[in-house]
Amino acid sequence: QNLVQQLDDSGWGVTLLAASELVARMATVGAVILIGVSEILLGCWVLSGLHRRLNAAIQTLALVSMNTLEILLARELLISAGGMVLLNLCFITLIWWWAQRGNQLIQPH
Repeated sequence: QNLVQQLDDSGWGVTLLAASELVARMATVGAVILIGVSEILLGCWVLSGLHRRLNAAIQTLALVSMNTLEILLARELLISAGGMVLLNLCFITLIWWWAQRGNQLIQPH
């Protein structure tokens, strides 16, 4: 018998499959948490008003990366890939407008 058949016969194959599914789910949950925490930190950075252009560059890189991955790996789950890209281009435009304005938005007149 080959190793796969031996594992199936012993019951360990099911255990290994369940363990691999658990690891995959834990990795997914970890990635979602990491993305969420990163977005919160970016939001706090925006509110601080520090290093606006660097913040805008990092947000642009993050959005372009996530859009690219979503289109390449999960297109069937997207309602509208083109719509997502269009909305994120509008958001990136707003981000760079904010970055270029500097401290003008928070100084009293």
